[in-house]
Amino acid sequence: MHDVVFALVTKNNVHIGWVGIYEINWISRKGEIRFFVGEKKFWGRGYATEAVSLLVDYAFNKLNLHRVYGGTNKENKGSIKVFKNNGFHEEGTLKEEHFRNGRYYDVLRFGLINKKHS
Repeated sequence: MHDVVFALVTKNNVHIGWVGIYEINWISRKGEIRFFVGEKKFWGRGYATEAVSLLVDYAFNKLNLHRVYGGTNKENKGSIKVFKNNGFHEEGTLKEEHFRNGRYYDVLRFGLINKKHS
């Protein structure tokens, strides 16, 4: 198993996106957090923040990972807020890392260490 992915569903059972841990490295005990909320009407309501919080708990307490990390376009204020609200620390910027819609974007990297292993 290298990826663990969950549906992101509202309390009314509306599927609005997904959240997961990708490229899990069992030797280094680390994985990449990714999340997506599809429709703008669900943005800014705390769904991604809560889902990432639950996912971090799952990563650390069920999968026994030591570190989780993730990244986002430097202009994506919502995703930056999700990482920061969940205690992730900014670790650096990957210059022109992502190409989309005819241009390159800088990507901010965030990481979080499992305190049980520190």
